[in-house]
Amino acid sequence: MNCLFYRLQSATIDQLIDTTCVGYPVPEVSRPVSMPHCPHVPYSRSRSQRSWRLQLGWVFLVAIFQAAPSLGGQQDRPRERVELLDGTQHLGRLDVSRAPPVFQAAGLKRPIPIDQIASVHVERDDRQKDSQAQHAMLVLAARQRIAGRLLRLDQKTAFVELADGAKRSLPRQALLAAEQHRARDRETAQSNGALPAAIRLEILQDGVRLRDGSQIYGKLETLNSQQVELYGIAGKTRLALDQIAAVYLRRERPRPQVSTGVIVRLWFEATGEWTSEPSRWNSLIVRLVASDGQTWLVDHPDLGRLKIARSEFRRLDVLHVGRRIVIAPHFHHLGNEMRPWFDVAPPEGTQLQVRFELHQPISTPVQLSVTVVELEGESHGARFENLVRTGWLQTQVRLNGQVVDYLNRHLKRSTAEPHRLLIPLPEGLLKQGPNTLEFSQTPQDGRPGEFDDCGLFDIALQMTDKP
Repeated sequence: MNCLFYRLQSATIDQLIDTTCVGYPVPEVSRPVSMPHCPHVPYSRSRSQRSWRLQLGWVFLVAIFQAAPSLGGQQDRPRERVELLDGTQHLGRLDVSRAPPVFQAAGLKRPIPIDQIASVHVERDDRQKDSQAQHAMLVLAARQRIAGRLLRLDQKTAFVELADGAKRSLPRQALLAAEQHRARDRETAQSNGALPAAIRLEILQDGVRLRDGSQIYGKLETLNSQQVELYGIAGKTRLALDQIAAVYLRRERPRPQVSTGVIVRLWFEATGEWTSEPSRWNSLIVRLVASDGQTWLVDHPDLGRLKIARSEFRRLDVLHVGRRIVIAPHFHHLGNEMRPWFDVAPPEGTQLQVRFELHQPISTPVQLSVTVVELEGESHGARFENLVRTGWLQTQVRLNGQVVDYLNRHLKRSTAEPHRLLIPLPEGLLKQGPNTLEFSQTPQDGRPGEFDDCGLFDIALQMTDKP
């Protein structure tokens, strides 16, 4: 090919047409051609009117085949799409190797800072991977989940194994459920009607679900590689571990979790199957540490430092840049009716109190971050727009006894998908020491027993302290 490019640079178009390479048959006709000599490739001084078209086509084919690997690599490489806080979108690539991270957008000279980003999405064709690699599932608070299985459990600690074989220990109160089925086994059981389609969390008691679909509730004392011990109405029950399909742990009051830096919810695929359905993605709320281009290095408050392959990355939601204190990560169901599709089906009432303590004074502006599900909005076209605007079917926010706002005002429309709301808190309301945050609902006009059934989770305070 070097000889070919040498001749392309040295010859005119007419000379190129009259030139051929080794091994190509050329009819002899009398037409002299003056060409610079290429020592590696002999050439003919004449050719027919027909063969020059074939020879030119051969030149273009060679060029296309040389460019094919690089073109193919660019085509297969997934594109990352950023959505900014103002709604604009760009294509490019997220650079986590810099501190703080930035998004290198195509066509823009300057990178986009992370604090201007709402989310980053990967655009690629869904494809199936080896389902033998699918793993069991661990469910954490705030709708977090990661591929792994529960190895051992005592009164204070849960010992787990992640999909990459790493073994970790975490506080028992951090783990909500462990799905011991691999994905392939679970789908088979679901098709036979032995398992429900989703994990339902328990509030007041532990429980296990057997492989035949039956469930036993009580107090889970221990779990090891041999058996599970559960105290229930019938007394102590011992079950072999291979009989267990899932383990549920009662919800306990969590300890506040403080993180400082770039805090994101990272959505990734680690169960062996690509899918465009977000409900089947894994997600963790983590602090970004670094990236070598192939691997995410992140810190999780319970699981510690994790490595996540960038090839599994599906979406990144920027939660905050600064200091974030999670005061109520669990899912809470407010309202008066059953919602079987909620994480917690039975309602917990129409009020929720969150008590927490701050160990140092607050000197910067604070936002309240709340993720809501099926909350009624008050924007134009919403189902109960007029009622909500006039004070009915609201979910109000109080901090230390003072009304701050109501959640519905910050939501455009009711949606089954989680939506994160940011509410500025008045200066001076938060104090060093104990504080009380309260959510209370108002009934429907003329129907005092009817309230808006909604879900709240991942309740956090966000300060503007820079990492």
